[in-house]
Amino acid sequence: MVIPLRRPLKYIGYILFFISVLIYFSPKIAIFYLLENKLNSYSVVISDEKLQDNGLYLNVKDAVISTKGIETAKVKEMKIKIFGLYNSANLTNVKLSPTISSLIPTNVNELHISYSVFNPLNINAYANGGFGNVEVNFNLMNFKLELELEASAVMKKDFKSTLRNLKKLDTGAYSYVKTFKF
Repeated sequence: MVIPLRRPLKYIGYILFFISVLIYFSPKIAIFYLLENKLNSYSVVISDEKLQDNGLYLNVKDAVISTKGIETAKVKEMKIKIFGLYNSANLTNVKLSPTISSLIPTNVNELHISYSVFNPLNINAYANGGFGNVEVNFNLMNFKLELELEASAVMKKDFKSTLRNLKKLDTGAYSYVKTFKF
């Protein structure tokens, strides 16, 4: 007996085509400005950015991020992917403010932030730079920030005072946990 697969495959094809067209034509620039407006209520401002909608993702170049009127970071390039079920932002060549240069190295080579509907209570991030590699998890339910740092040689040599404020794990990595109250 031959099982007719043509009809279900046809429907799956239509669904995949509809989803890709929806992603391609979604108003990514409008969503970015909505996010920017939401961040503004927390005194975080993104300025001087150049936006380009590339179909599947939004490309943001030369953005300056300020917190409470103080320049916090300069981002050379940011790719924001809004897929509904899985959303992410990839930042490259981030230069942090010189005011924190006594605490950590100010260059961030890569920062990847992701949010998934399959893990709706957590925002995950990964970064690498002069400080080493860091994995971050932020729980949206209890506003708990968990950070695990694999410190670089520069971080271990020149930023010992910062590392003293972190808990050293058995693996040699450093951990930091903080719960915020809003």
